[in-house]
Amino acid sequence: MSTINGLTTEQTTQVTSDMFVMQTVGGVTKKIKSTNMKLVGYEDVPFIIDTIPNTGVSAPNISNFRNGISKVAFAGTGTQAHEIFGTLHIPHNYVPSTPISIHVHWSHNIGAPSGSIVWQLEYTIAKGYSAETFGATTTIALTQAVGAQYLHHIIESSDITSSSIETDSIILLRIFRDPAHASDSFAYEGFFLQADAHIKVDNRATNEKVRPFTKV
Repeated sequence: MSTINGLTTEQTTQVTSDMFVMQTVGGVTKKIKSTNMKLVGYEDVPFIIDTIPNTGVSAPNISNFRNGISKVAFAGTGTQAHEIFGTLHIPHNYVPSTPISIHVHWSHNIGAPSGSIVWQLEYTIAKGYSAETFGATTTIALTQAVGAQYLHHIIESSDITSSSIETDSIILLRIFRDPAHASDSFAYEGFFLQADAHIKVDNRATNEKVRPFTKV
């Protein structure tokens, strides 16, 4: 809060370039803000599951998590990775050229746990409207120490930067756990709860509903 030439200004921590101006006119206090004000923050893009293998060695278990709740569970023993598949879609309020990160929500139901679990993400990205093809995949391994029974864990990737990330880009994503991974020392099921991406967004939609997705 500050005063400039008799006007009181107020700027929130989320405003990147513009300010609110408080001005008393005729005994009435008016609040004025710039029409191109850009509020920048983070938003979740949900992971939409489209395939869960239900047969074969890569099929995850459907196991009881707690009381009457069962969830998809990835085994902690054996030599075969359990996996699921889905997509992430980049929305129109995405801030162009900013990185994203993907994170996995998970838990377990072991009373006295020890060790670490490794969640792996294999992905490929392509712009929409016939602008790009899906290229060779990249795989990220995320290792996290196992906490208390029923704890809601979240493990997040480092920032992912790619010229392929823009509004209406699709990220094809495979999430899997390989119990034979050298860093996976938790010999019990890990329950997959959800996955999503953290992206930067602002209060501006794109000017077009199709590419090139410019913003004012």
